Amino acid sequence: MAIAGVEIVEVRISHLAYAQEIAQAMLRRQQANAVVAARSRIVEGAVGMVELALNRLNENGVVSLDEERTASMVSNLMVVLCGDQPATPVVNAGLALYVSDRRQVLLRVDPAVHDALSRWANDELRSVNAQVEMVLRRALTEAGRMPKQAAPLPKRGRPRAAEADPG
Repeated sequence: MAIAGVEIVEVRISHLAYAQEIAQAMLRRQQANAVVAARSRIVEGAVGMVELALNRLNENGVVSLDEERTASMVSNLMVVLCGDQPATPVVNAGLALYVSDRRQVLLRVDPAVHDALSRWANDELRSVNAQVEMVLRRALTEAGRMPKQAAPLPKRGRPRAAEADPG
């Protein structure tokens, strides 16, 4: 009697189906891995760009930044370069950001006091910051505690033509 039958030479899977929940979980994991890899690459590129910018600014003597301003610049650049939203441009009208002897103070006040201060500032055509400084200076003067070396308040409004162009 001779051997009869079928000899299987090769087997290939032509269709593989997962349960819907398993397929969704596998897809989410694959997408998460792709997002992490893309973000890592973006951050790596952004760090390189920030280093290049800081080195160039330093080498060319464009601007001299202290440690705090450098950290602020690095933070801003990283947010812009790594963010997934378009950057919103901000115009700095002057050098106050880099060359200022004025101190920044976080002030927590009752909302009603802030509203009253804001209305008072508007009545006198001042910003709230200028109004706060004016009130503090007045209180220091009345208490006899105003330092002699304190600079006078900056004049309000635009400089007159004679003041703006002395030549």
